[in-house]
Amino acid sequence: KLARTMLNKAGRDAAVLPCASIFARDRSGLKATRGEYIVLNFMENGGHYTFGQSIDSNLWRSQFKQIAIEAKKHGQVVVACHTSGEQKLAKQLVPEFDRFLVPNDHLEFMRFYSRAKFGVVNRVHAGFMMASFGKPVVVVGNDSRALMIENLNLPSFFVGDVQQIGAEALIGQAQSRVSTYIDEIEGVRSSAKSEYLSAISGALEVY
Repeated sequence: KLARTMLNKAGRDAAVLPCASIFARDRSGLKATRGEYIVLNFMENGGHYTFGQSIDSNLWRSQFKQIAIEAKKHGQVVVACHTSGEQKLAKQLVPEFDRFLVPNDHLEFMRFYSRAKFGVVNRVHAGFMMASFGKPVVVVGNDSRALMIENLNLPSFFVGDVQQIGAEALIGQAQSRVSTYIDEIEGVRSSAKSEYLSAISGALEVY
């Protein structure tokens, strides 16, 4: 939506469509499986950079611990780590929970997320991958990229607002949709596919 706003200011327009990563599972023939664990992901300050924002990193660490404790009430928790640095942070913050270092293998990446029940993550494309398999997720971030998940009818929150929302409410927003989101995402995927094909066909006709 932000990109569209920028285009509008330049006198242009464009459709707002979900990231095409929601179709990656189709190319690989992967199907959603029954949820085995709850996925959490932690990044320092809630993202790659702070962009000069005043973010209380110690507060976010404390809140993540509370989120993990709340998630444990609903089943096994696995902390997904996309880098060795994230793995070290997870071991430091919540040593009692399982950790999974996501390998540099896109199929294993997708298989891992296909087995989730639901999740709360900082990594936007971890959220997109889970969502594509019908697993509801909440994205917590510190920049506009986190808003991408809203195109999949899922919530995003600024890391600085998590304290006011509370760990229980945050987990509840994902957990409460476990049984219904799988049908909802298929509607989103179907609609997005049609819109992508229409947009691409129109562009090809022009050129």
